[in-house]
Amino acid sequence: MRADSWIILWLNAGILASASLLQAQTSSPLLLIPGQQYPPHAVAVPEGGSWFGVLVSDTTAVLRRAHLTIKPLDACGHSASEGGQVQVAELGTAVFLVRDHLEGVTSWKAGPVTTAMKRTWLGPGQGRDVRTQVGIFRLEAIGRGTLNTGVADYELRLVDRHSARAQALVAYHPPARTLDGVALVPRVEWVGDLDRDGRPDILIDDNMGELGGHWVLYLSSSARQGELVHAVASFSGGHC
Repeated sequence: MRADSWIILWLNAGILASASLLQAQTSSPLLLIPGQQYPPHAVAVPEGGSWFGVLVSDTTAVLRRAHLTIKPLDACGHSASEGGQVQVAELGTAVFLVRDHLEGVTSWKAGPVTTAMKRTWLGPGQGRDVRTQVGIFRLEAIGRGTLNTGVADYELRLVDRHSARAQALVAYHPPARTLDGVALVPRVEWVGDLDRDGRPDILIDDNMGELGGHWVLYLSSSARQGELVHAVASFSGGHC
């Protein structure tokens, strides 16, 4: 198995970042979320290779090289031969890992990466401005309900404040007469400029239920006609 290039996004201080997974017979994924369990035979992760860590302060982050190893792990009743744990022996706590070869990305380069927003939840009527090199964008939520009671007819949107263009990133519209029509609010994990084009890139856990998360990475440099960002990678977490 070849050692592909990845980037690891880190937040806060720590000693070891790890991602639980069950090694797979399929090709390597594009996105990994540390601390989440992987279904059996769902992913395969190469050891070593060229990796980068993103060390984040209040407003900026810096890409740094890191080395990845696989530690045998008995998870969810599966034998150690089926499972493993991704470990990164560097400072910081990894938020996500992403392949070097993504749509719209020629290569990742070490150096500063702007961070505009860390983990947050936006209920209906709430929003946060994202200031970038090219202008001001806004993440905003519309719908019914609250963070505490759950939501329905919910959308999480990215808006270009200059052009007023908007793109729905998460949408939940339960059918009429649905008895269980209330969902949890999705989680914005990180917003910044990962591809360094001056526009926001976004990682969202758009799972609106109680089981394993579903993370999606959006890059502005990969946006297609009519889009502000485009989903380039995703990961579905498992649960025991």
